[in-house]
Parts: sequence; structure tokens; C-alpha cells
Amino acid sequence: MKEKKHQGKIVEKALRNSGFKITNIAVAMKVNRSQIYRYFRSEEIDHKTLFKLGQAIGYDFVEDLPELCISKSYIEAEKSLGGKHYQKNKRVANMQKRYYRTKEAYHKLRDFLVEMLAKSELDEVKKEVDQFFKEQESKEHLK
Repeated sequence: MKEKKHQGKIVEKALRNSGFKITNIAVAMKVNRSQIYRYFRSEEIDHKTLFKLGQAIGYDFVEDLPELCISKSYIEAEKSLGGKHYQKNKRVANMQKRYYRTKEAYHKLRDFLVEMLAKSELDEVKKEVDQFFKEQESKEHLK
């Protein structure tokens, strides 16, 4: 079983390496300095706080804690605060939708062309179109 990382120690290291004073980070987080030190001692820190701490110092804790990327509560915190991973995931999902719509349109067009060629007596054109689509499909499978 994988050992859990002590999130407070990771936060402390990131905050100390950031060059910001603890007082300034506390002000940016709207908490007392003592709260920042309590974070350092905590084995687990709620995801919204981790995200806010990262925003305060310009640091992405997903680098140290990759499990945050798939954590529903972290994604919700990031979504509510407009984080880059949420925006990236949203863009990827939109790109996937466009890809599947384009692929579906491609197959409909191919089926239509094959149907039209089957009705006609243009055997040479039919062979060329079939060859073209076979080449395109083989290129698609290579990707």
C-alpha cells in the first residue's frame, strides 16, 4: 500500500521556497499566521485550502500531490475558484466532443458516397474512393 504524503510538510516546503513571508500569505488567505503554521502540522489539508494556498504563492500542488487531479473535492474547489486544471479539463472535453462529431460526420459522408457509387456504374471511381477511405482509416489507426 502506498504511504500517504504529509501534506503539511509539502505545503511548508512550497511556502518557504516561494520567497513570500508567512504574514503576507496569511493576509492573502484571510487567516491568522498561526493558522498557516497549523497547516504545516496537518497530515491532510482540505482541498479548497490547498488550492487557495497554491493561488496565494503561485504554486500548483498537483505537482507534489498528483492524486488531487482526480479528487472530486479538489476539482470542485478549483472550479469554484477558476483554476487552470478545471479550465484545461473543460477544453479537453470540448475538443473530444468536436472530434467525435467530426468523425461521425466523416463516416456518414463515407457511407453516403459508397451508397451513391454502388448505385452508379462508375466502377473505377468506386475503387478509387474505397482505396482512399481504406488509406485514411489505416492512417487513423496508426495514430
